Amino acid sequence: MNEIEKAILIEEETLKQIKKKLQHSEKYRKRADDKNTEESRLVAEKRGKRYIYRIIDSDGQRSYVKENDMKKAINIAQRDFNKAMSVKIENRLRILDGMKTESRKSRIEETILSTNPGRLKLIDTFIVSDDDYAIEWQNKEYISNSYPFDEESSFLTNRGERVRSKSEKILADYFFEKDIPYRYEPELCFENGKCFFPDFILLNKKTKKEYVWEHFGMMDDSDYSLRAVEKILEYAKNGYVDGVKLICTYETSSHGLQKETIDQIVAEKLH
Repeated sequence: MNEIEKAILIEEETLKQIKKKLQHSEKYRKRADDKNTEESRLVAEKRGKRYIYRIIDSDGQRSYVKENDMKKAINIAQRDFNKAMSVKIENRLRILDGMKTESRKSRIEETILSTNPGRLKLIDTFIVSDDDYAIEWQNKEYISNSYPFDEESSFLTNRGERVRSKSEKILADYFFEKDIPYRYEPELCFENGKCFFPDFILLNKKTKKEYVWEHFGMMDDSDYSLRAVEKILEYAKNGYVDGVKLICTYETSSHGLQKETIDQIVAEKLH
C-alpha cells in the first residue's frame, strides 16, 4: 500500500464515522419531530445583530418562529444540513473509491509485473527495488564516530560491529534480525555547523525515510539527563523533532529497555 492509498483510507474512515453520526442524528431528529416538518422550509433573515426565522409550510403558509419556540426551526435546519452533508459524503466516497481503483491500475510496479519475464531480462525498468535501494544505502560510505571503544565495556553485535553499551547491542541485533538497514554512530551535521554522532540512523525501505534513533541509558543520573534534554532540544532546532524524524528511547538503573517499546516504534516508523 502506497502513501496515496493510505491517505485515501484515512479519509474514507473519517467520512464513514461522520456518516454514522449523521444517521444517528437523523434517527433522533425524526423521532423528536412531533410537528411533521418534513415538507416545511426554513428561512433565516438577519435583522441587525440577530436572526429572524420564518417557516414556510407545504401549503405555502408562512409563520415567524418565536424565540421561546425554536424546536421546529432547529429540526428543519438540522434536517437540511444532514441531507446536504450526506449527499456530499456519498459523492466523496464514490470519488475516493474511484481513486483507489485508479491508483491500483496505475501503479508503476504493476506495469513491471505485467511485462513478460523474458522481456524484463532485456530492458532497464529505471526502477530501483526497495531491497536494492536499501543495499545501496547500507553500503554507502559514511563518517562514523572515531572515539575509541573501551574493550571491557563494549559489545560485539550479531552483524560483527562493536557498540558501546548492552542496550545498543540489543537495538542493533533487533534491527539486524528484522532486516532494518541501519548505520551505527554516523556523523550528522546541521546547517549551524554543529555535528552529532547519533546512536543509529535507520532507513524505512518502503518510504525511503531516514530516522535518527537515540537511546538515553542513564536517565536517573541528573547530569546525564540534563545533557540528554539539551541534545533533544538541539535536534528539534534543526528539524529532528522527537516522534517525527527523531526516535528516543530511555532507560534507568531500575527500568531497562523494553522489547515491547521497540516493537511499537518499529511497527509505526519502520515497517
